[in-house]
Amino acid sequence: KSDKAADNGGSNNTKKIICIHGWLDNLNSFLPVAEKLVTDGPSK
Repeated sequence: KSDKAADNGGSNNTKKIICIHGWLDNLNSFLPVAEKLVTDGPSK
């Protein structure tokens, strides 16, 4: 898996979300959060 952020196709109507992981953690820690954001969207 890549650490590159997903490309939104140039749309500026999106919310930006930054996830920061710790030293012994990796991008995969955020997969459950990312899946939830895709299905439910970010909270207001």
